[in-house]
Amino acid sequence: MNRQMGRLATSFLIAGCLLGVRSISTDAQIPLVQIRLGNEPDEWSVTYCKPPYTIDTLEVVAFNLNMWLAAADLKIVYPPAISFMEDIIDADLWLGTSDVGIAMTWQTPKNAFSPVEILRARVIWTAMCDCDSRNPQQVVDIQGYFGNPNPHVVRWPDYAEFQLAGFYSLICKDPPVPVRSVTWGAIKALYR
Repeated sequence: MNRQMGRLATSFLIAGCLLGVRSISTDAQIPLVQIRLGNEPDEWSVTYCKPPYTIDTLEVVAFNLNMWLAAADLKIVYPPAISFMEDIIDADLWLGTSDVGIAMTWQTPKNAFSPVEILRARVIWTAMCDCDSRNPQQVVDIQGYFGNPNPHVVRWPDYAEFQLAGFYSLICKDPPVPVRSVTWGAIKALYR
């Protein structure tokens, strides 16, 4: 009897844990902000060096806010591979620039129930970007402004303030891998 009760209790414990993990994974969405480094759909968080003196635009996009967005503040830490030129902002009022910290507000709140663009930054690629060196990885990081460790947003209509997770993006995560065409038979022959 004790052995059956122990197995039953263990079964309920495992089932409860699995249901808890399932609910966390499907319901928990972390509000975050990330930089899109390029124009291609797969360049959200990783890109490779572009030729020196190439002018580019980075998009700062917030995800999982599920609110009407009234204001935001953040700071972008640019690596040596890219140099800040100017911000392209659609806000009604802003203070600062993205390289030192920027706070912005919209008179008509932005719909942030789906991914929303916060701002765009025009940058220029420098000669200090080298994906072929031994340690080429450079980080484009989003941090808080006004001494805050994390970026913040303000919800409309109650003007409640929320922290965001500032996700970083990488330049030259891994060196490019050379690829060549080969038949399936040649691949199988490697393992004989």
